[in-house]
Amino acid sequence: MTIKELSPTIPQLSVQFYQESVIPQVNAEDVDKVLEALVKRKFLLNGRWKYFPKAPSESEINESPAFEPMQDIWKDVIDAARALIFRQTPPTIFMETRANENIWSDSNGSFKSDGYTRLYASRKARVVTTNSTESGIHLHNASVSGINVRKILGNAAQILHSDPCRRFIRGTIVGNTSMRFWFFSRSHVFVTQAFDFISNPRPLIHYIVSLAFASLQNLGFDPTVRRVAIPIQESAENELQYAIQYDYHIGGQVYRTVDSLSSPRANIISRGGRVWKVRRVGDQEDKYYALKDVWIAHDTMTEGEIQRSLFESIQNSQTDKEDFKRYFIEIEDCKLVAWNDEVDKTSSFMRQPLPRHFQTFLLGAVASPDSSHKQVTGPTVGVSMGVPGSGPRYLYTDKKHCRIVYREVGTPLDSLTRPGMVLRALVSATRGLEWMYKGGYVHQDVSGGNLIWMEGSNITKITDIEYAKKFLSDPGIGDRKTVSYLRTTLAECLTSCQGTAIFMPVEIQAETYFSVEGTKDDSAALEDQASYYIPHNFLHDLESLWWIGEHALFSSVPASGKVPYLQRQITSYKNLFPHSSAGNNSRTMFLSNKDVHDRHIANLPREYTNAAKALSNARRFLKNQYLCLEANPDFPHVERLDFAPIYGLRSYFESAEKHIYIYETIPLTSHNDYPRLPSDSDQELMDDISQVAKLTGRVLGPEVNDQEGNAGLVS
Repeated sequence: MTIKELSPTIPQLSVQFYQESVIPQVNAEDVDKVLEALVKRKFLLNGRWKYFPKAPSESEINESPAFEPMQDIWKDVIDAARALIFRQTPPTIFMETRANENIWSDSNGSFKSDGYTRLYASRKARVVTTNSTESGIHLHNASVSGINVRKILGNAAQILHSDPCRRFIRGTIVGNTSMRFWFFSRSHVFVTQAFDFISNPRPLIHYIVSLAFASLQNLGFDPTVRRVAIPIQESAENELQYAIQYDYHIGGQVYRTVDSLSSPRANIISRGGRVWKVRRVGDQEDKYYALKDVWIAHDTMTEGEIQRSLFESIQNSQTDKEDFKRYFIEIEDCKLVAWNDEVDKTSSFMRQPLPRHFQTFLLGAVASPDSSHKQVTGPTVGVSMGVPGSGPRYLYTDKKHCRIVYREVGTPLDSLTRPGMVLRALVSATRGLEWMYKGGYVHQDVSGGNLIWMEGSNITKITDIEYAKKFLSDPGIGDRKTVSYLRTTLAECLTSCQGTAIFMPVEIQAETYFSVEGTKDDSAALEDQASYYIPHNFLHDLESLWWIGEHALFSSVPASGKVPYLQRQITSYKNLFPHSSAGNNSRTMFLSNKDVHDRHIANLPREYTNAAKALSNARRFLKNQYLCLEANPDFPHVERLDFAPIYGLRSYFESAEKHIYIYETIPLTSHNDYPRLPSDSDQELMDDISQVAKLTGRVLGPEVNDQEGNAGLVS
């Protein structure tokens, strides 16, 4: 994750707010007692830490040794606090400096920081994924650096991604004498104002006293998820090895993971969804389910509630006898995560909401503690999250924690290995979306991960309908700008776009109607659109299916024989399927302009020519449907029946399937001649981590029994 991918600003709050709202409560009098004890024991001399008689930037030793005393500070504060306050309570965490050491997680991803807080007590077979409890402590002799900001954001994203037990995390950045505290959850990211931790030690003392004796729940761990290590075999050295699995609690039942079906690359502000193949603990029959753990907007219905409403609407409008339910994944259970009779919500991570007025921290200009400006916000939500000059684009909104158990397990379309299988699945998916149309619902989030191919029944089932809504219904604050298609640039890693951005309808992506192109007064038309958001319609859902089909062609090549235009295909692939919600003009032109479309199609393997022509006809069909619908003077407020002809798209998928190359194919990125350029390294890293995110597939040796749980990240 890079700073250029982020929103320019995040909230910058006072240290006092962080103490009063974000970390576990501790009495000010107790902090004073600890501070006085540190003075008496001469750990504080003349109001500053004895370990830092001068600023680290003035030290003649290297950066890492200069900050090694940070772990001594933690130890001194913990010892004093235990003697004075927590006499019967052992500390939960301790801090150690390990400059730039990789900490590995079960998902084969790692993060690197200069220091970590770690759990004292080993949880043996039931431990958290990593040993760190924070996103890292990042230390630097100079003032706050962009490198450290990138590191803490990347580490936070990686930990939230790799550890299913984690609900939120905290972190710290130190730049010379300046220190800032950070907070990361699925709905909020913010940082404190800088303070001099050497000459003003009290905020750091308060922070350590608050966290060192905190419960696992207050450190961000989920008490309803347990990490378990299952013995599976002995190695050549006769050492027992383990498979890492997770026990999820839902509706009084416990489900144990078997394999990861979907675990998108690390996202911070997002739904944070992950899908597992699971078995119910205690069941005698050998039955598998799919379980989804996800954070949804606080004002939206759960997927189970939406599906029931959708089915009722379809039944009320049904005119034929086809069993429409077979096109949708059957839900076994759907519950909001709760304990102690309280729903798990991101708002519960803080004791009070963000203040109405706050400064903002400029991520792109992390130069000094005073690089900030006043931001005035509404009464309930916080900060503009758009690109410079774009106006408000993102509002922090609370999320609630939800789990869904599905009775069926299939294969997501983005996991199918042959283009022909994808095209066959799209024929069935079109029928499923037509049933949603008959019920008056738009899906709003069609992607290769949300359509499930059932091998036995040869049918595609629709899932992930958290964002499905009645056509032209008013968007709630939770979905108007947080639908996966409409994620903003708080980060392509903070707010996930991978897996859905590449299938995004160009109108939704560009926030411009298709028919605006070529009008006599484009500027006026665009200005007129700026005052309202573009509602998602039925044609948008079908366009996403078409993008899935095109992606199946451009992302693969025949397994045998030469590929004469491989480099051209790679260029087209990268242009048409960028992992960015902002998209690009190439995507729009690929759909709207025949010449541009044909130039890209010419770069595909010859074996794909006939299927590509069928999808070219589908492109023309989609374009004509857009122009026809948007020529209606009442558009976008047109009758639902006006969309009836669009489902003729199914015939083009049928034609493409008949003409597709039927022999073995391989992913484009797996071809021996796929270029490995330095400029690709960031994207390849994200792709690789996404591919290996099989959390339960990692086999660990006997060290699992000695692993300590990480309580947080220190930067």
